[in-house]
Amino acid sequence: MSDTLLPTTNGYPPPRNAPQILTAAPQTPLRFQVRRLIAIAAVLLLSSFALVYFMYSPEVSTAVSAPVLHAPEGKGLEPNATDFITPPHSQTTNPTQYTSPNGPGTPWFRDAHPALHARLFLSRAQAEIAARGLNTCDGQLSERMVDGYIDAAVPYCEPFPGGNASITCFPARAPGSPNAWWPYKQAFCASRNLRHNPGWGSNTLAERGGFVGTCRMTDAGRDLRAEMAAGRENFLGTEFANTSLEEEQACGETITHPVLFVPRQDKWNPFHVGEDLVTTFLALLIFSRHSGPDFNASLPRALASALAPIANLQLIFQDKYLPTESPFAALYDRIGAWPPRRQAAEALGSDGRATCFADAMHSVGAGASLLSATGVGKRWRCASELVWGASLWLRWMWGLEANVAADDAVYLDKRQSGSSSPLPPIQVLFLSRDKLDAYTIHKNGWLNLWQEARHIENEPELVAGLRTGLAELCHTVTEIPGSTAQHNPNPDRHNCTFTDADLLPASWGTAYHPRETTALGPARALRFATLDPTTLALPAQLGMIGRADVVVSVHAGALGLTLFLPTGRASVVELFTTKAVGNNHFHNMAHMLGNEYVSIGVNKKVDVARVVTKVKEVVERRLTG
Repeated sequence: MSDTLLPTTNGYPPPRNAPQILTAAPQTPLRFQVRRLIAIAAVLLLSSFALVYFMYSPEVSTAVSAPVLHAPEGKGLEPNATDFITPPHSQTTNPTQYTSPNGPGTPWFRDAHPALHARLFLSRAQAEIAARGLNTCDGQLSERMVDGYIDAAVPYCEPFPGGNASITCFPARAPGSPNAWWPYKQAFCASRNLRHNPGWGSNTLAERGGFVGTCRMTDAGRDLRAEMAAGRENFLGTEFANTSLEEEQACGETITHPVLFVPRQDKWNPFHVGEDLVTTFLALLIFSRHSGPDFNASLPRALASALAPIANLQLIFQDKYLPTESPFAALYDRIGAWPPRRQAAEALGSDGRATCFADAMHSVGAGASLLSATGVGKRWRCASELVWGASLWLRWMWGLEANVAADDAVYLDKRQSGSSSPLPPIQVLFLSRDKLDAYTIHKNGWLNLWQEARHIENEPELVAGLRTGLAELCHTVTEIPGSTAQHNPNPDRHNCTFTDADLLPASWGTAYHPRETTALGPARALRFATLDPTTLALPAQLGMIGRADVVVSVHAGALGLTLFLPTGRASVVELFTTKAVGNNHFHNMAHMLGNEYVSIGVNKKVDVARVVTKVKEVVERRLTG
């Protein structure tokens, strides 16, 4: 017998005696061969029926056959249409079952064309706001802001004859602009064929290096630079020097795909991180409009064509923050065709020569964002198309936003599909500071004034009170070993079952959990969980808050994560200690997102009964609504 080795799927040869073992295998009797053939034929027949159903079922064929960027043939879409974003997975309460291993929410997903999706999710936000009839304060934080930036475009630096470097800037406070109210001097810029001097990531220009271009400053450019000189915002003009064609130097590295330079405020505060993300969304909208789409064609095709020059985008950070130093670095890793380039870890011009950028966009930061420009000391009560759209876009990238609905009725139909319960669950999440404060005291021996203003003395008692109080709303409680929720039968209670999701974490975000089925019957689930951001990595944090219906928290940066709440259908309950009163960050953001907001003043030692009563009122409105 030949010693030829058999091929294997793992690339390693089988044992040397494999041919002998196979040859020595006994022959199968004829009657068993016939039975085997019949079984194989039956399996093939059933597989054929399953394949036909899979390809033509409305629930499946849409997700498989309709790409994100294409509308049905012959169907024109208006700019506010919302049926052109086809989710890559089934419409269930738990939007994580993707037909594609690289779809939104999966570990390897990247939004390679974020400018296109910014436009699409802005359209969807406009439709959702209109469907709810929400006030936008005359569009102050809406698409007309983008119009204002585009209409105020300034030719900052023009090419020399025979040259190709240029800069165009888009200031906020131009005369007659709808953005003239913006609190700080600000200007986004777009550039072509600039060089960047060598440097490592830093908060100082001397260390990170500036931009150089062989172009001629315009009078309007000089005026804008003088105006921005005393401003707080990052501005390309303060980092740029123009030179003559004779002074042009060779490039060490040339980056031909489009890039977006993103300034960041800090690396650790979730609210400030949210501000920078929303500003990035606004920057993408401005630069997408700068490309001039043709609305005579259907919207997705028109945008995909018009925005082709800024597809395959990459973010660049010039600050000193390494990705390992920030728990929120992952929020940027899904934006763009490439991983973000961080100058702190990868210098520009490490060979001592300039880095050249064919097409660059330069965002702003450090002064104000859409979340704070109206004034955190003032109460804002209007919806924002821009903030709403940014939230939808961010949720989509993390697999939290799958539906394409333009109104609540359609959304609820989508959400309830696949659920054995008549109504979706209500999920209440408490954002804890207990472990963070305990660790800070362990590490430093004390809390500083800023931390002390956010510390409450009896958080464990408050959490226990919320757990018991919510359980009292329902007829039944899901039986879980170790549960401390107290429950006494009461015929006046709601037709729901209470679940302590801290003890049954697998229930969070699902339509129902098998352990709940013994208690449910026709009732709905009411779940309660706590989240301490100190103990969970970012994806787990987003998975919890992104599926919450009600969030309860003391005033703190962790409430910045409410940017990931479901838009137009969530509630935020904020507890204010005396020293934190007057900070309306999260009141304003909740209204921008169309969410309910409730404020409760508390002492350092919280009146548990009072807070529990207020939270129960919020939940009961959902149970009876």
